[in-house]
Amino acid sequence: MSSDAGHTTQLHDWLRELQQGKADARNKIIEHTCERLRSLASRMLRIYPKLRRWSETDDILQQSMMRLHRSLADVYPDNARQFYGLAAMQIRRELIDLSRHYFGSLGLGSKHETD
Repeated sequence: MSSDAGHTTQLHDWLRELQQGKADARNKIIEHTCERLRSLASRMLRIYPKLRRWSETDDILQQSMMRLHRSLADVYPDNARQFYGLAAMQIRRELIDLSRHYFGSLGLGSKHETD
């Protein structure tokens, strides 16, 4: 069994536990997927090159993980694909919120010139 297959099987088991209402399943899922989500956040941050001056991958990851943890209280993905889709949506929302924060009409980044 490859490590990817083992990763997906373990994630599927914890998603099933989450659907059954086990309290610690959310924490296990977040901990288990942290490195993959860090990689995903890094790739998604490349779409926002100006934002890299103000935020790092780990900042994006931390806020996204908090969003994901909250959303897993209400949404129960059936499989790994749905879970990673939900995680990507939370990362995207964080990137959009940070862009608005820094580059909105009153944002610090909109008034700062970088060479």
